[in-house]
Amino acid sequence: MKTACKFILPVIVFCITLLITLFGLGFLFQTDKKVDPIFLKVVGFWDPKVFNSLKKEFQEQNPQITIEYEQKDPKRYFPNLKADLVTIKTPDVFWWHSGWGPQLEKNLDPLPPETLSSASYEKTYYPVTKTDMAVKGTYRGMPLEIDGLALLYNKSIFASSNFTETPKTWTTLREKYVPSLTLRNEKQIFASAIALGSVVNVENYPEIVGLFLLQNGVVFTNKGALILYSQKKSKSNTAASEALRFFYLFSNTDKTWDNTQPNSIEAFAKGKTAMIILPAYKIHDLEAMVKKENLKLNFGVNPLPQLPGNQPVSWASYWALGVSNKSPEKAASWKLVKFLSGPESLRKVYRMETEMKGFGRAYPQMDMAKEQTTHPYLAAYLTQAPFAKSWFLNSDTFDNSLNDSVIAEFKKALARVEKGEGPGDALKKLVITLSPILKKYGIVTK
Repeated sequence: MKTACKFILPVIVFCITLLITLFGLGFLFQTDKKVDPIFLKVVGFWDPKVFNSLKKEFQEQNPQITIEYEQKDPKRYFPNLKADLVTIKTPDVFWWHSGWGPQLEKNLDPLPPETLSSASYEKTYYPVTKTDMAVKGTYRGMPLEIDGLALLYNKSIFASSNFTETPKTWTTLREKYVPSLTLRNEKQIFASAIALGSVVNVENYPEIVGLFLLQNGVVFTNKGALILYSQKKSKSNTAASEALRFFYLFSNTDKTWDNTQPNSIEAFAKGKTAMIILPAYKIHDLEAMVKKENLKLNFGVNPLPQLPGNQPVSWASYWALGVSNKSPEKAASWKLVKFLSGPESLRKVYRMETEMKGFGRAYPQMDMAKEQTTHPYLAAYLTQAPFAKSWFLNSDTFDNSLNDSVIAEFKKALARVEKGEGPGDALKKLVITLSPILKKYGIVTK
């Protein structure tokens, strides 16, 4: 019996040892749990060189995620995007404009708190984005830039006229700058002070008119009702009428601009007007024209004039990243959005766009403004960003929908004022035609 035990016991020990060894080796040689690959489709306006640089970095950090990117033509972007968002071709991540919220309400996935909480969002971005990016109480995107309007001025013309700074108020501009910088006879304008007072040849006139309305204290809607005009002659109505009238003072009263002038960018590039109002992205067009035609232009960019005694107001128009609510990979999509809109990515985009185009975009995050405060162009836009406002009067979004329709109705109203109709009467008609358009997108509920 003892002999048998001598043989059996070692066998048992051997077997146990073998099992332990094999079990341990299983852990030793076990591979990581297989992770299913994730595919994300992204559409937007970045140059592929810019995006691919960011993509490479993101995919190195997230090897299970493969990204397909397509740069889109802005002029056909929105109609195609709207069509794709309701099909299996939907992009997971896409660019959208700050004025498109009502149109994309049913397509945008809410920003998850684990990606960025509402409190953190509000500490990070400029106040205007809280309105533009919010849809039914939740944020639906993360801005890639901040843009708006600023005053461009010809430094050479200013110096020859002994002006050492741009006007701080519209009153000063009209009383001091317009008479000094306008050269004309009864039939022709030879030199203009500022390109204002026409919808024919003033770039971004819809935003400028929107700016005048907002600076004058106009509230576009109240509890869902359009109040640009009120039968009760409200303060808002008076302010709106004055804003429309003010736009044409530069042509019909001051006579520093008219419909016979060239496009405002061309006029400024060729020294035919001392000042224009432009968003930052249009400065690229200006510099391209100067270079192409070998023009000599020394210009600066400063904040907009304001109305005396009023709180300062500027304009905002910009792009953001959103996630389709039909994306099968929402978590990964928001991870990518957070990466692309993060400080390091924005800095990289800025450096690359500066190399490729001359200068990049103004950072949308408030604590990054100090990094661009010395930029000769962008500093003016950033200075105004804290008090910027917006509405659905955004040029060049090519949405063929809300913004384009609103602009078309404002253009008709402005044309009536130009022909001599009272601004109040023009506004009354504007509200009649504008209300159904806004109601279509849930902006006007009454």
